[in-house]
Amino acid sequence: PRVLPLSLPPLPPTEVVELVSPKQGRAVSERLHHETGGNPLFVVELLRELPDGSVAEAATLPIPPSLQALTNQRLQQLPRSSQQLLETLAVLDRPAHFDLAQQISGRSENETIGAIEDGLQWHILQARPSAQFDFSHELMRQAILQQVSCVRLQRLHRRAARALEKLGEPAAILAHHWALAGEPEKTAVYAIQAGHEAFAKAATQEALAFFVKAQSLLSAGDVTQRFEAMLGQAKVLTATSQLDELGQHLPQLVELAEQLGEPRCLAETAVYQARLAAHQTQFGEAIALAQRGIAQAEMAEVNSIAGELYLSIAFSHSQSGNYPAARDATQQAILLFEQAADARGKANGLQRLGMIHSRLGDLQRAAGLIRAALAICRQQGDAFSESSALSSLGGVLYSLGHYEEVATVAKQGIAVAQQIGDRENEGRHYNNLAGIALHALDHEKAIGYYEQALTFSE
Repeated sequence: PRVLPLSLPPLPPTEVVELVSPKQGRAVSERLHHETGGNPLFVVELLRELPDGSVAEAATLPIPPSLQALTNQRLQQLPRSSQQLLETLAVLDRPAHFDLAQQISGRSENETIGAIEDGLQWHILQARPSAQFDFSHELMRQAILQQVSCVRLQRLHRRAARALEKLGEPAAILAHHWALAGEPEKTAVYAIQAGHEAFAKAATQEALAFFVKAQSLLSAGDVTQRFEAMLGQAKVLTATSQLDELGQHLPQLVELAEQLGEPRCLAETAVYQARLAAHQTQFGEAIALAQRGIAQAEMAEVNSIAGELYLSIAFSHSQSGNYPAARDATQQAILLFEQAADARGKANGLQRLGMIHSRLGDLQRAAGLIRAALAICRQQGDAFSESSALSSLGGVLYSLGHYEEVATVAKQGIAVAQQIGDRENEGRHYNNLAGIALHALDHEKAIGYYEQALTFSE
């Protein structure tokens, strides 16, 4: 009998939905379409493999035996050079240009061309914009990885890491490849860098995870890198107002700084010691710690750290009601930040100075200073300082009776605070909204806002 081969096109998302039982829902169908590329065989096979609900719950989807068998059969029909290039692309886990695929696989130009042509012909690969190639769907990539030996996987990840280092790829990607290459020290170095990069994007939980991961990989003798990882963790805990956790974390950071004995490290640690002491209302101790840190910062000639420590002194004076002393310390901090060309530090100082003027009763001057700080924060893309500045501005505007602007600032502030996990300032904005509602005699709305604000103090 004559056999007529049929080519089945990928199913669109709307048709994958029809194959999924109603109780599994749209999230399951969307994930199936994403990971199978809409391939009808693979969608059906996955649904057979997994019981209802487990598609949504599984961290990674299992490879159906039919797909693994098909992948192995196709690979066996390809030249070894083509197999190696496909394995390289599977390890990269991203669309890749021709040159990068050739460099990591170690194949010749002609072998690389042939391998890509084979992958496209067998629908293993697909062409992407900008002359890049990757797998037709995620399950195919996973199936290829399944048949690569552990030794070869490590070698490929090592080659990928080295090639991507030269391209200046993000530290998170480099940490991933060095980890799978079995290089804990390099992984830790890039994990610390990835933590700082995540923090700069306000991805606080991701940043914290990278700093903790780095600590788990470093040996006891690597004091410098352990200090850097723990310092990064302290920065995240402070920025997200997790000061009780900072208190548990700080003794080990202090111990590492003392082991290193470097003025800069001692000054950086003093920043968090002073902040924690002030949080615990030990204002005299906070000032003393900050003053010792300033001496170390001056020895290290690091004006930006000295500026942070002057802000700690200013905060303690302000909390003690000594506003003239707080004003003087803040002005000194701003001067140091300007000398260090530290725009973010200057913005923080301007905001603090605005709040001191607010305490001294000069609300118009306070609002002007905080607006200047807010402009710098937004220019620098510093979401943490922006959240704090919006909170301070909302409080000053409320005192001025500018309720419409308070409401606008509160909405902006809540959005930024939620983005970075700043619970303390998010609660303050809800307090301001409650005050506005109370002023308008809308008691029901005021109660709702106060209840929301209270959830952030728990």
